[in-house]
Amino acid sequence: MMTRILPREEWSRLDGPEFREALHKVEPFCAADPQVLVVEDGTDILGYLFLLPFWHAEGAWVDPAHRGKSAVFGHLLSGLGTAAEALGVKVVFPASDSESMRDIIMGLGGVEIAAQLFALNVTESRPCQFHS
Repeated sequence: MMTRILPREEWSRLDGPEFREALHKVEPFCAADPQVLVVEDGTDILGYLFLLPFWHAEGAWVDPAHRGKSAVFGHLLSGLGTAAEALGVKVVFPASDSESMRDIIMGLGGVEIAAQLFALNVTESRPCQFHS
C-alpha cells in the first residue's frame, strides 16, 4: 500500500457520487484548494481523506475596562471581515467555550457545526509510509 497526496489532475479517479458530494460540502469553506490524501494498492484507491486549509478565528480578548462598554469587539469583527476579504477568505471558523461567545457567534449568523474539535499532533507517530 502507498499513501500520497493525489494531484488534482488525478481526481477523476475518485469522481464518484460520494467524492463529488463530499467535495461540494468542504470546498466552499477552504481558504485554498483542498488536498486529497489517498491510500492506493497498485492502481486501486482504497481510501481517501480531505486535508482542508481553513482559517480559524480564536483568542478574542477585550480589556476588562472596555468589555460591554465600547466598540472594541465591534472593531475586531469589522477588522476580521476586512482582513478575511483581503486574504480571499469567505468563511472563518470561530470556536466558543462559553454560552456568551456562542450567543455572539450565532447572533452574527454563525452556523453551529455538529462536531467535536480536536488537536492531533500528526508528526509524532507515523505508522505507515508516505510517498510524494
